Amino acid sequence: MNVDELLNFLINNVPNFQTPEVILTEGIGYHYTESWDFIKDEGFKGASINEDLDQTQNIGSPIVEGGVVFAYDKLEDAKEEGFLGQIVKVKYKKGIRTLPLGEDSIGESFVRAAIGTNMEGLIDSSGAPQTLLILINDIESYELVK
Repeated sequence: MNVDELLNFLINNVPNFQTPEVILTEGIGYHYTESWDFIKDEGFKGASINEDLDQTQNIGSPIVEGGVVFAYDKLEDAKEEGFLGQIVKVKYKKGIRTLPLGEDSIGESFVRAAIGTNMEGLIDSSGAPQTLLILINDIESYELVK
């Protein structure tokens, strides 16, 4: 599968990913994990490309030889989302940037709930950060940063 085929698959089969867009230039993303030792020794495995691709946080999600690695554009976002894990810097050739609807609505809910409290103004009104989806074969290199 290539990035264009992944985009079409997402549009047709995973409606939770909001306005996915292809990134055709090389980039850097930050992936949080608790499996750096495995990645270092065996290489990346990815989330299986199926209709449940937006639910990889669930226990038992299949990890396959090909597949997709999730990351964030900013190191800070990866640290925040995976605060107990290790952070891997991933250099990629191409990818897809999208926002899972559930994460965006959760972010908006927190912002609305903070109105009128001492937390108002402290929560980022942009909601959750966008997610990068990187096909395993589009990963050029990776290294542990935290």
